[in-house]
Amino acid sequence: MANFYLIAGRKIPTYKISMAFLGLYSGLAYYATRPKKQDFSVPPPITSSSDDELKFIEEFIAAAEKEDAAH
Repeated sequence: MANFYLIAGRKIPTYKISMAFLGLYSGLAYYATRPKKQDFSVPPPITSSSDDELKFIEEFIAAAEKEDAAH
């Protein structure tokens, strides 16, 4: 711990400068690689194997939304 840099009139130890650099570098790496937020305003597509199944699913969702709006 013998080396110092003179920054803005203060002696700053080199280990503090290196720790600040590593913290900043890892923070920027996390920010760049973090998962993006999903848009939940658009519902996912409904997939079904037949038209009857699709009709049943749509009716079920409509009934559930109607019941939810009533409460």
